[in-house]
Amino acid sequence: MNERKDVINYFVDKNNYNSYLEIGLYGAPRTFNNIGCEIKNSVDPNPAANAEYCTTSDDFFKDLEEDLLMIPSDFKWDIIFIDGDHYHETVDRDVPNALNHLSDGGTIIMHDCAYGEGATPANPRGTDVWKSWVRLRCTRPDLYMNVINIDWGVGIIQRGTQQVWDKEPLDICLTEEYFTSLVDSNSVNPLDSYNLSSNGQFLANDSCVYSVDDNLTRTKLLPLITEQRFYKIYE
Repeated sequence: MNERKDVINYFVDKNNYNSYLEIGLYGAPRTFNNIGCEIKNSVDPNPAANAEYCTTSDDFFKDLEEDLLMIPSDFKWDIIFIDGDHYHETVDRDVPNALNHLSDGGTIIMHDCAYGEGATPANPRGTDVWKSWVRLRCTRPDLYMNVINIDWGVGIIQRGTQQVWDKEPLDICLTEEYFTSLVDSNSVNPLDSYNLSSNGQFLANDSCVYSVDDNLTRTKLLPLITEQRFYKIYE
């Protein structure tokens, strides 16, 4: 198991999922194209993505609720992958919207949960999905959440129960200083994961695997789990 599509297909195969929604198709169609569901829908506002619905996730869910799409307003997907604009304000809305249209026993997968990045040509403001993840971990005891330690942190959300993170006030947990302080010296800095090559191109640090140590606050906060632990939890 190396990347997001492997995690998604694991749940598809294990639970016999039939329907899949992907939010954010541009730049990674290999995920959408390799998911083994009979019903697949995609959303992306960039025309170059060739998504089924060329619109923002906000407008997609609004149109869905108002019965303006070919999809019934009460339709529920078995698995939903959130990988949109990577800004926490959007993800803060995407997750509740996805939960409203998630089938019983369904799963939400999120990308980029274990790190953040500074400004890049693709994301001038940087990436801060981790803030949405931390907010959910601190406020939603009705969810069950884990981040598998692959592919920049692949988050898994299911309905269930969890002990919310209450070691620090939420406003402190959402600061970059707090999140960065949870990284040990042997790990990639999750807020400095990109660097410039000699020709000015941004290069991802492919060693996007962090130390998973039960003594590290970050491991407990996300919580960050190994691939081996993933299989034990979700067997």
